[in-house]
Amino acid sequence: MKTVLTMILLSFGGQAALGQDQYLWVKMSSSRVIINAVFSNVNDDSLSLSRGAKRFSVSLYDVVQIRVVNESSLIEGAATGALIGSGVGAIIGYASKADESTRQFPETSVAIYAVVGAVVGTVQSAFDKPSTIVDLSGRSNHEKASIIHQMFSADN
Repeated sequence: MKTVLTMILLSFGGQAALGQDQYLWVKMSSSRVIINAVFSNVNDDSLSLSRGAKRFSVSLYDVVQIRVVNESSLIEGAATGALIGSGVGAIIGYASKADESTRQFPETSVAIYAVVGAVVGTVQSAFDKPSTIVDLSGRSNHEKASIIHQMFSADN
């Protein structure tokens, strides 16, 4: 039961700290993927990104896909999944109760199922959150720059 309460408190506490940051996952023609990058600028030749204090540019010729991921939606989905998974896991653990041959207390089974449920719920919801995916393959550098500029013109 303490596990369920802890998960509830963590999920509400985590939501207070949510930001609205957008991160990019940029797929290159060489099958290389740049993850967790932040958009800086775009021109007809290159896409400027940053990750932490590091700033770098990539050639637009090599960019084939951009995925915009909202960090807050991932955190929110993980927290919600953990809360739901904990609740379902606790119910299963309490309903199944440990039999006497395992010499476990019912609370131990509840805690174990709650933790397993929380992990499954977190992983499931974090990866199910929708993100914006823009396919840029087969486009000219000018078209790519225009599309990327339109994506971020309201944000910058």
